[in-house]
Amino acid sequence: FLNDAIEEWEGKVREGVLWPELLEDASVSCGGTGSDDMPDDFLVWAPQKEQAAIIKVGGSTYTVVDPKTGRRHEQENLEGHIAWAEGGTLRTLPAANGTATFPYIKSATRYETGSETTEPECPNHKFLEKYVLAQLYLSDDDLTQFEANSLDAGEKLEDMTLPYIVDVPKDDDGWGFGM
Repeated sequence: FLNDAIEEWEGKVREGVLWPELLEDASVSCGGTGSDDMPDDFLVWAPQKEQAAIIKVGGSTYTVVDPKTGRRHEQENLEGHIAWAEGGTLRTLPAANGTATFPYIKSATRYETGSETTEPECPNHKFLEKYVLAQLYLSDDDLTQFEANSLDAGEKLEDMTLPYIVDVPKDDDGWGFGM
């Protein structure tokens, strides 16, 4: 259940929460092919307040786009310096040659064996504790304790997120309302 709690915490990144514990800087060696390995722990591009994410390669700046836009640019031979992440690969147009640097959000550490001694990145261990307790009570069919601990976990998670919410431009993923 600990990994489920960590996933819940980590998932707030997709809602615009920038956890400083998960922020990393990457240096990726680009070989001029336009397709280079991303860091193994890459989760998402780090949001950059009021602008699209960017990467730097030498004196060039690449604007990060979603994979759909990147593939369209590639197929239609469109101009511009763009980059996107696709299947663990950093894609660049035109193909970057040099060292790409950029901030990113890493995947939080997961605990597979139960004997790990690494401290969880989540700064509020009470959230993790309440989340795990709620799941244990649920597995014991104690709905009263499940609800109480779930509520406590939710409040602790909400309290944690408030200082770290970042306004970022949203990618047009085709979902939502509008014209």
